[in-house]
Amino acid sequence: MSLPPAFHFHRVLQLLRQQAGIRCGLIAILCLLCAPTFAQTDVELLLQRDSLARYRPEDRYDHSYLQDLSVLLTPRLNLIQNTQPFGIELENQPYNRLSYWPNLPFSVGGGVFYRWLGVQVGFPVQGFAAPADERGRTTAFILSANVYLRRYGIDAHYTEHQGYYLENVGRLLGTDPPPYPQRADITTQAFGGNIYFVFNYRRFSFRAAFIQTERQLRSAGSLLLMPTFNYYRMVADSAVSRVAGLQWSAGESIGLNYGRAVSAGLTFGYAHTFVFRRSWFVLGAVLPGFTAGTNQIRTDAGTDRTSTRINLRAHLRLALGYNGPRWFAGVTSTNDVYDINFASDLRLNYLVSRTSLYVGRRFQLGPT
Repeated sequence: MSLPPAFHFHRVLQLLRQQAGIRCGLIAILCLLCAPTFAQTDVELLLQRDSLARYRPEDRYDHSYLQDLSVLLTPRLNLIQNTQPFGIELENQPYNRLSYWPNLPFSVGGGVFYRWLGVQVGFPVQGFAAPADERGRTTAFILSANVYLRRYGIDAHYTEHQGYYLENVGRLLGTDPPPYPQRADITTQAFGGNIYFVFNYRRFSFRAAFIQTERQLRSAGSLLLMPTFNYYRMVADSAVSRVAGLQWSAGESIGLNYGRAVSAGLTFGYAHTFVFRRSWFVLGAVLPGFTAGTNQIRTDAGTDRTSTRINLRAHLRLALGYNGPRWFAGVTSTNDVYDINFASDLRLNYLVSRTSLYVGRRFQLGPT
């Protein structure tokens, strides 16, 4: 006797839910759908596997160190600051560094996490940005995705920024800003991803500090290994060194108006969470490393040069706060630092940074 269609449909849903690969595919689809919808906003998609103690024996965690709370609904409110400054370092010049920053406001928003999926959305509040007549105006699109599994995690980001100001003009010219020299023509684009492996996954948790679907009950740390990939492009209508009042010596890289870098590499480091009174915590993680890849620069004099070089790379994390049985609050900061060796006399370094101040509470769905 054939089974009713409703039974087949229910069985298919069960099979899909058991496949982590299907979940990753759903996240990718959500990213594509959200991209045109949330332009000028901050969107973060989060993924984890729920209650890994039910899976393979080797995935079981130490209950005296970690408490799994992913079966609780975990909403929160966020105050988020994203930033992506870049610096140009020029050798044998009277001014050896130009530091450009975007003028981005804080984003106010919220998010929710339940079981294996979480979404956080922030909307910029222009009143939190510096006045446009002092530091210009920046338009930005920011999309990030994070996968938090017990043994490893994945971070990915895609950002676009247009409009920068010269932050260190006071040191360069000996003046007292504001206003700052503004470059509305400078556009940057960055795409990157990390896969980090947690060696002490039975006792140490990133989830407890960054998405609060677990609690770290005792202090613990872990060695980390992180392969990484990144793409970066900077474009300007004229040389980024063209600033009124700055006089330069002759040099081929002075006229830089385009830079592109594509690279992959490896970082290695350590993370540790210090727990106080079972609910208060401080986490720090440092992963230095290197990347190798192809770099390209163009100048307003017509130079177009491509090279293959070794670049420096670092990944830094900080989290601190309170993570109790119901309420949680704190601050997190994730920073990806890149140093690109474009030429013997030219380096570009940039930072992709996200800092979040959050508060939330867990809720039980259904009967206990």
